Amino acid sequence: IYRAIGLNEREIEIVAQSAKKRDYYYTSPLGNRLMDLTLGPLALAFVGATGREDLRAIRELRAMYGPEWPRAWVRQRGLDRWADQLADRSSDRNERSLACAG
Repeated sequence: IYRAIGLNEREIEIVAQSAKKRDYYYTSPLGNRLMDLTLGPLALAFVGATGREDLRAIRELRAMYGPEWPRAWVRQRGLDRWADQLADRSSDRNERSLACAG
C-alpha cells in the first residue's frame, strides 16, 4: 500500500518504526516530515472515538443532550474536570449571546 502511494523504502521504514496514532508521516512537493501528534486526553476522547460502539454512544448522547452532548461524552470517558470546563465555557458563551442580543 505504501509503495502504491509513492513512498520509497526509507519512508516505509520510517512509517513502520513510528508510533501508532501518534506519529504521522507527511509528504508534499516541498518535503517530507515525521510529526509527533501526541494528543491529550480531551482530544483523544473525540478523535479516538472511531469504533461502532463509540459512534452509537455518541448518537445516543446527541439525542439525549442536543448540543451539550460533548460534555456528557467527556464525563463518560472519566474526564470530569474537562466536562466541568466545557460546562463553564458553554455557560460563558450563553451569557455573551444574551448580552449581545439584549
